[in-house]
Amino acid sequence: MPQLRLQLLGAFQTYLDDMSLVGYRSDKSRALLAYLAAESDRVHRRESLASLFWGGYNERSARRSLSSALTNLRILLAPLTSADSQTPLLTTNWHEASFTADPELAFIDVLEFDRLLTTAAAHQHRSMAHCAACIERLRQAAELYRGPFLAGMSLPDAPEFDAWQTQRAQHYEQQALLALNTLTHHHIVAGDLRNAERYARQQIDIDNLREAAYRQLMTVLAAAGQRPAALAQYEACRQILPLHVTREGFREVQAWREFTAPASAGIIPAIFMHSCGTTTMQP
Repeated sequence: MPQLRLQLLGAFQTYLDDMSLVGYRSDKSRALLAYLAAESDRVHRRESLASLFWGGYNERSARRSLSSALTNLRILLAPLTSADSQTPLLTTNWHEASFTADPELAFIDVLEFDRLLTTAAAHQHRSMAHCAACIERLRQAAELYRGPFLAGMSLPDAPEFDAWQTQRAQHYEQQALLALNTLTHHHIVAGDLRNAERYARQQIDIDNLREAAYRQLMTVLAAAGQRPAALAQYEACRQILPLHVTREGFREVQAWREFTAPASAGIIPAIFMHSCGTTTMQP
C-alpha cells in the first residue's frame, strides 16, 4: 500500500513512497494541502477555505478556484485509499473538505512532532531531562524539525493564510527550542559533551539571539577543556546580546579559568549547571 510523506517543517515536500509527488497546479494547491493536513482534526467549510486562500476575489471566483485546487489534490491523492474502509485521505462535498490523517496512508511531520512532545509532556516521570523514554521522544522531534514551518512558502494575496502560517511557525520554533534545550541539558548532565554541543548549536542556528543556548554552549566548551573557545564564545555573545549577558555569565567565565577537571570525568561545577536547563521542558 503506498504511503504519502508530507514534510511541512522546513520547505514543503511531499513523497509517494520514495518518489517526489509532482503535479501540483499552483502554490495554492500545495498550501491548501498543507493547511488541511496540519488542521486534520476538523472539517472545513468551503466558504472558509475560499476566504482563507482567495479572500481578495469575488465569491464566485474564489469558490471556483477552490474547487479547481481540491480537484487537483484529489487526483494526486487518489492512489491513497484505505483498502479496508475505502476512505480517501481527502474527502470533499459541496459544502466541506477534510483530510483524514490515517497513519497507514500518510506520515505528516507536524502531527508526529506534536504527538512526540505531547506524549513526553504527559508522561509520568520525576524529570523529563532524566527520563530516557522522553529524551528519545525529544530526539526524534528534534530530527523532524528541518526548519521553519513551510519555509519559503508565501502567498502575497492570501494574508489570512500568511497569518496562520506565521503563527504556526512561531509555535513550532518555540517547541523545537524547548526540546533542544532539554536535550542539551540532559547530555551535559550525562557528560556527553559532543551531543550537548550539537544540540546547543542547533538552538543557536534556529535563534541566534537565544542567550540560554549560548550559555549552554559556553558550559560545554568549558567542560571539554576548551577554555579559550568558551571565553571567545562569551565575547561573541556579548557583541550579539550586549544588554542581556548577565553578571552570572561573567562569573562563569571567571570560574572557567579555574576549571581543570577532564571532560571524561563528567564533572561540571555547580556554577556551570546554573546556565543549563533553566528553560527545559516541563514537567
